[in-house]
Amino acid sequence: MDQILGFGQLEHLLQRYGAMGLLILVIAWAALQGVLAQARLKEQDGRHREQLDRVIGELRGLEDRHRGEILEVIRQHQAEFTRVLAEHRDYMHRLGSMYENNVVLVKNYGAGTDRMDRLVREVLEVVSLNTQTQTRLTDSIRHNDFCPLLREKGPNR
Repeated sequence: MDQILGFGQLEHLLQRYGAMGLLILVIAWAALQGVLAQARLKEQDGRHREQLDRVIGELRGLEDRHRGEILEVIRQHQAEFTRVLAEHRDYMHRLGSMYENNVVLVKNYGAGTDRMDRLVREVLEVVSLNTQTQTRLTDSIRHNDFCPLLREKGPNR
């Protein structure tokens, strides 16, 4: 009944059912078209719901899989962060030890320089004493009057 009826067919229906019958047929036809449209819509709605349910199921599967991947990435990040934090903690401990050692060096620097000053003074005293002794020894050798030959020559040799 989707086709449009020709005049001959309309005239035949009008003679057979009358004007009122034709009007009832047109109204019935329109109602039938509405029922058929609703049935088609229900069928399409059912197909669409099935497709939607399938897509939702796929999305949930993807969500579950990606959730696992994301959790694995987070675990890896946490492990890497823990490792880096431990390295940093160790580095900071070594750096603190260096500063403590520097403080000890600075504190001991004064004592070290005092010891160096004393050592320098002692070395200078020893050198001075050695120089004096060497000078006396040289003078004694020059003026050795114990040798009989030198004594005969006199002081101007």
